[in-house]
Amino acid sequence: MKHLAFVLFKYFPHGGLQRDMLKIARHCQEQGCEITVFTMKWDGPRPTGINVVELGEKGFTNIGAVTNFVRDFQLNIAREKFAGVVGFNKMPGLDIYYAADICFSREVRENRHPWFRLTRRCRGYLNLEQKVLAPPSKTRVLTISPYQIKDFRRCHHTEDDRMFLLPPGVDKKFRRPKDYQKVRCQIRESMGLQGEEKLLLQIGSGFRTKGLKRSMKAIASLPSEERRRLKFKVIGRDRNRGYQRLAETLKINHITEFLPPREDLETCLFAADLLLHPSLRESAGMVLLEAMTAGVPVICSGVCGYADYINKAQAGIVLPEPFSQKTFNETLNSMLNAGKLEEYSRRGQLFAEENDIYSLHQTAADWILQWTS
Repeated sequence: MKHLAFVLFKYFPHGGLQRDMLKIARHCQEQGCEITVFTMKWDGPRPTGINVVELGEKGFTNIGAVTNFVRDFQLNIAREKFAGVVGFNKMPGLDIYYAADICFSREVRENRHPWFRLTRRCRGYLNLEQKVLAPPSKTRVLTISPYQIKDFRRCHHTEDDRMFLLPPGVDKKFRRPKDYQKVRCQIRESMGLQGEEKLLLQIGSGFRTKGLKRSMKAIASLPSEERRRLKFKVIGRDRNRGYQRLAETLKINHITEFLPPREDLETCLFAADLLLHPSLRESAGMVLLEAMTAGVPVICSGVCGYADYINKAQAGIVLPEPFSQKTFNETLNSMLNAGKLEEYSRRGQLFAEENDIYSLHQTAADWILQWTS
């Protein structure tokens, strides 16, 4: 039996990277592989049939804990013969790296203050990235967006024959069921929605990075009569006290609700009328495609790796870069009042029916099994 080591810094339920890791592991397991996952900390139920090794968080800073974890991980894998080592965060010693993150080097160059480059945190993460992407590394890289390939090539001279682009991996549960209208009415009622009220959703943990403040400002800019006809619900994990205060300042606290992560995101999308996703940075943005598949129009920022799918499908509006709050405000107002939501919904569903946006995890597992044979 082939024994594979999977490694990531931390596991917690509902994280996009974490869900991808577990799905890929399951596909490898179904092909007869034994999987051992190494992590600093595993938060949540342990997966059946998959070994989990927690090495602990050792250090007073994030980069200190990561540095110690990388050292401990390498000591552990040296004790056992693995057919391959698959990493979901950047670190040395990987045979295969699943690139769910943006290019940190580009982020530092373009979006951070020059002083940040002098910090231990910045130097530490840049070093880890270079160990994976820059020659003479031989690590194969599974990418989820063409933008990653472009950035890795430009910032680290990563060779083209080491990078492989995966299709998206939307779960087919996001397709509308036959009893869609019944499900929609039930979930809207459970969410406290009445009559023709429009539900605007923002989904994703890490509220700052996901651009939640941008969304709240755009909603606050709507005419008061429009705001009275909608509800805004935020689903994700983060500290929300500051955003609750902002909602009060913007006078939208009565229509804004923060909800914890949940397993049944598809039903939430079935109840929604529009998804807002104005991220500051986003390597892919699976929720964009999940919304499109569920027939929910999208407004997203142009930095999202999967924004091109929204454009191709004509399933919403991709905001131009650099981001303009004024443009976002106007776009939101226009989408809610131009009578186009139904057409965006129809186009998104049609695109999802006719294109492969589902096989990421199986394809990744197939590559992993091929390269570790």
